[in-house]
Amino acid sequence: MRGEGATWHENHLVPSYRHGRLDEVYWTYSYGPIDDESAPNGVGGVLVVCTETTRQMKIEAALRESERQLQRMNDELEERVSAAIAARIREQARLAEAEETLRQAQKVETLGQLTGGVAHDFNNLLTPVMGALDFARFALDRDADAQEVIAVGLQAADRARTLVQRLLAFSRRQHLAPRDVGIDALVDNVVELAQRSLRPGLLLSTEVEPGLPDVRVDPDQLVLALLNLVVNARDAIPGQGSIAIRAGEDRDPPRTCMGEGRFLRIDVVDDGAGMDGDTLRRAAEPFFTTKEPGRGTGLGLSSVQGLAMQSGGDFQLRSASGSGTTASLWLPLSASASTPAGAAEADTASGPARAPAARILLVDDDPLVRASAAGTLRRAGYEVHEAVDAASALAALCDGRLPDLLLSDHAMPGMPGMDLLRQVRREWPALPCMLVTGYADDLGEDVPGVERLPKPFLPRELVEAVARAIARSTEAA
Repeated sequence: MRGEGATWHENHLVPSYRHGRLDEVYWTYSYGPIDDESAPNGVGGVLVVCTETTRQMKIEAALRESERQLQRMNDELEERVSAAIAARIREQARLAEAEETLRQAQKVETLGQLTGGVAHDFNNLLTPVMGALDFARFALDRDADAQEVIAVGLQAADRARTLVQRLLAFSRRQHLAPRDVGIDALVDNVVELAQRSLRPGLLLSTEVEPGLPDVRVDPDQLVLALLNLVVNARDAIPGQGSIAIRAGEDRDPPRTCMGEGRFLRIDVVDDGAGMDGDTLRRAAEPFFTTKEPGRGTGLGLSSVQGLAMQSGGDFQLRSASGSGTTASLWLPLSASASTPAGAAEADTASGPARAPAARILLVDDDPLVRASAAGTLRRAGYEVHEAVDAASALAALCDGRLPDLLLSDHAMPGMPGMDLLRQVRREWPALPCMLVTGYADDLGEDVPGVERLPKPFLPRELVEAVARAIARSTEAA
């Protein structure tokens, strides 16, 4: 009315009472002057134009809230999608690692399958060869030239036997056959084998205390374990360097996993690159390896640790980056630790001892092996009856009087030897049984009280094993 012009208000909140309560009401309105020259200030009146916009404002507010909720949902969805993608990537990485582990395991299994069958046939061939050479040694004991030739043949056959057993040990877990072992000769054997795998510029030395007592261990598995450690040491040295195998009695072992008694300690020491703390902590884990893909299964150190633990000893690693590595293996001394190493072999070197009369049922499908074993046992004084398979053995047991010992090969057509022994134990539980095997496949659950003899074997080893089996059954009776 003072002539100051129009005003405009858009979506203005004007709280108003409606239906007995104060409500939020929005208006868009304007005050405009009505011109009148005759009126004071030239304004004759006011034109008010107003529109209620409450519904529109509520709709817009609801839309804005919906947009905020949608944005929050989008943000949460993005986070969940990102987390899901990250989890998927981790799962794919874990799956890829598991697949690689499986591939490595399949390589080992394939190697076991390939070498197992070959080793069985090869051991079957070696057994009569070693038996014939050993028999010729005693038959030609006055012929010096023949003795020299036979000794070379026996040494070559024994190295072939060791080679086959080592291949089998690489491929799968072996049944441990612990016995008293002289460590000095065993270390010499390891050095001889390891030298072939060392490149120029690497020096391998030994420090073995003189006069060490025997240890109680599976010698073939110990040789394999030490070879694994030497190969690992070789791979840890980038250029020139040195590896040392040291052996001596440990008067104060760590006893983390060991009981009381006396222990021999074997160290394999290298001056290579060493390991950092994380690698050192995981080094003995199964399938853990720092080697390039395809160059290692990560089973070497874990198998060494398994041998130590199974033998009643322990295994430890000490290392630091740039400072080399020391792998320490503790093994229990034999119960006859006071007996000089090699004395037991010297006592039996003169040939198989004469055995008391006893009846043996010999089961083997290979005619050469069966003939060789039967001849050895007959020369030792045993009465031997032969069977070509499990069926004929069971028929002989049913038709005649029971023998003093059932001696069976394992890998035979039809029923394997271990299955034959299980059936025999069910029907004739008191019958002593012995299993001969040159195959590395899983034999299943052991039959209690069954003596085992691995192929190939020398005649005196067969006679000694048979005598032990019969003596043990006599003592039990």
